[in-house]
Amino acid sequence: MILTADPGRQQDYPFILSTLIYEGGRTVDDLILAPTRVRLKGHIVYRFVFLGLLWMFFVSSHQKPHRIRLAFPSQDGKVMLMVSNVGDVEFITREAGKLIV
Repeated sequence: MILTADPGRQQDYPFILSTLIYEGGRTVDDLILAPTRVRLKGHIVYRFVFLGLLWMFFVSSHQKPHRIRLAFPSQDGKVMLMVSNVGDVEFITREAGKLIV
């Protein structure tokens, strides 16, 4: 798909993108976390944090719930950027806790 400049269909490799904030809206722009594989609501998801953005790629083949599909990039190239408080994202706080010795 990359070699042929074919973006594919919206449902081929959908993802959700969320900016991470803390302390009244300041962005977390210096955080990188390695990809992890998880199961969310019956779907296999690869998630990672890169420069303050949480990326979640849904790779399972069965239908995603409508509410989740609303956040996927559209065929016309529009992407909904969600906003998440970094303290509310459990896997990030867990990883941060590992760094505190």
